[in-house]
Amino acid sequence: DALGTRIGPLFARPEPRAQALRYVRALLGGTGAGNSWRLAHRVGDGSPWRMQRLLTRARWELEAFQDAVRGQVLEHLGHPDGVLTLGQIDTVKKGDKSVAVARQYAAAARRVENCQTTLLASYTSPLGTVVLDRELYLPPSWAEDAQRCHQAGVPADRTAHRPRTELAQRLVERAHAARVPFAWVSGDLTRGQDAGLRGWLEQRATGYVLPVSAGYPVRTVGGPALPAGVLARSAAGPGVPDALAPSWEWSAVPLGAAGPGGLVRLLLTQRHPGTGRTGHYLAHAPQDTAVPVLAAVARGGWHTLRAAPGACESVQFTRTEVRTWTAWYRHTTLALAALGVYAAAGAPHGKVPQ
Repeated sequence: DALGTRIGPLFARPEPRAQALRYVRALLGGTGAGNSWRLAHRVGDGSPWRMQRLLTRARWELEAFQDAVRGQVLEHLGHPDGVLTLGQIDTVKKGDKSVAVARQYAAAARRVENCQTTLLASYTSPLGTVVLDRELYLPPSWAEDAQRCHQAGVPADRTAHRPRTELAQRLVERAHAARVPFAWVSGDLTRGQDAGLRGWLEQRATGYVLPVSAGYPVRTVGGPALPAGVLARSAAGPGVPDALAPSWEWSAVPLGAAGPGGLVRLLLTQRHPGTGRTGHYLAHAPQDTAVPVLAAVARGGWHTLRAAPGACESVQFTRTEVRTWTAWYRHTTLALAALGVYAAAGAPHGKVPQ
């Protein structure tokens, strides 16, 4: 098949190549925990050792494999109007042996959990949606424990604590380096209220539409910082009806002069005239961008974020019992390949996987 042709040169021997394809087929074969016994059973292996070896000791080029998967996905879904959506999944764990597990704030649960945090980059275009990339967040408690990092196989150049901002930047940088065609970055509230990430995108003339809370301070040129909700009420003009949800109206307030690349910062607000409910976004866009275009990016980002956990669950992306750094990145790379198969099948010219 197409994936097999792409990944063939990336393995030192044919056996691990064949096993990688079997692993992907196993992930496509059902739900439940993605442990080696269950995956082996799905493809007819009598024992799990081949699956385990693929994730730990087999020789194969992980980054090149991911590049091949990304290339296949973009053949089906790539489009100049694509949107890169940044979010995270917090996977609750019972013990503390799996790499990067710690008691930390889980955004979806809105409380502290014993969990593993994965940053995700999803890609959406008029041709479909797919989870494209991931990074594992290493909490400070791990970065400060050299022995624990060594036992989990964390590479020496990754043991330093990297904040979520840096990991999100890494995901965008990789997309740019791979020439992923996208016009916008969207994301969840955590990314939206990350001034460091927004400033980084602005310096690179990258368009974004990112959510913020009504109380988030927004500054206009020469004026004081005001909560987003207050600024929207005081400065927004007439609303533009939402093309897909006419009961909502959208308006935008410019926040200053054009910056790098001629892009301007705006406060985008959606409002329901009947109930008074509002939602707020900070945007960075070309000066002539119409409000409905920004609204479509905001709406699309919201739908993509809601869909990502279910997509990951369908291929046991986080439902795995691997404990080491290498095994985690290999498993999630193979899960991305499985998601790529699904995405290609849903594209207009794709075929249903067998």
